[in-house]
Amino acid sequence: MENLARQIAVRIQTGKSSGCGTIVRQEGETYTVLTNWHVGAIVRGDRTIVTGDGLLHPPLGVPMLLGNTELAIVQFRSASEYKIALFSIEPGAVSEPVLAAGLQVLRLGLRR
Repeated sequence: MENLARQIAVRIQTGKSSGCGTIVRQEGETYTVLTNWHVGAIVRGDRTIVTGDGLLHPPLGVPMLLGNTELAIVQFRSASEYKIALFSIEPGAVSEPVLAAGLQVLRLGLRR
């Protein structure tokens, strides 16, 4: 699971702060990342998307808010192939385990 999480998670960063997101879609060389709105809205300035292989990608435009939620999408383009997170539209059972993963976040050069 840890290996898969590393392949689908990205870091969205500026010089002073960062947040994470998950690759959820691919169309040709364009990848779509699902993240929290506050990552896109608060992380102002020049943004960079860092994929699990350490490559830096400039985002295509600004993050887009998804409806009346705390979610946003941002896109980047790459000729490299990345794994896509799998989702189910079926509701989970109450006893079903859930896994959440993200990248270590850097803030002001200090690891948290």
